Amino acid sequence: MHSSFVTNQTSVPNCNTLARVRAVDWALTQVGQTYASTDYRQGVWGMNWGPGPDREWAGDCAKLPFIAYVRQGVSYPLADAIRQWDRMPSRQSASAGYYPRFGDPVFWTIPGVPEGHTALYAGGTKAVGTTGLDWNGTPVAIYDLQKPGATYLGYGRVA
Repeated sequence: MHSSFVTNQTSVPNCNTLARVRAVDWALTQVGQTYASTDYRQGVWGMNWGPGPDREWAGDCAKLPFIAYVRQGVSYPLADAIRQWDRMPSRQSASAGYYPRFGDPVFWTIPGVPEGHTALYAGGTKAVGTTGLDWNGTPVAIYDLQKPGATYLGYGRVA
């Protein structure tokens, strides 16, 4: 049916104008990158992303969603993954049966890693985020929400 025949239509924004879409789109441009650009060196926004080398993505999972959202002008918790989860303005646990939206931050607990892990939801069963530990220089990657050895907590709603 042609849209001119339909009444009471609801106007929806273009997806490219949504901060969460722009945030994950930027994160996807980092796939395969081992180091963030010099614009994101340690100390930017008052945070040292150590203990790994300056600008290294590996081991600093919380920095990818933080930078992705701050680039869009959106306030985002400045903390490790578990503290980001605790500070999300709105969040849904995995047990609630709801699914994240494209670009929502997703969170995991990992035994022996008190900081947990975070990434951005990239659709389907996938997330985009950092991999590896500090000092091993592994790149940003796309991976499954069901990470071996990790427990999926759920997702946050930021924008």
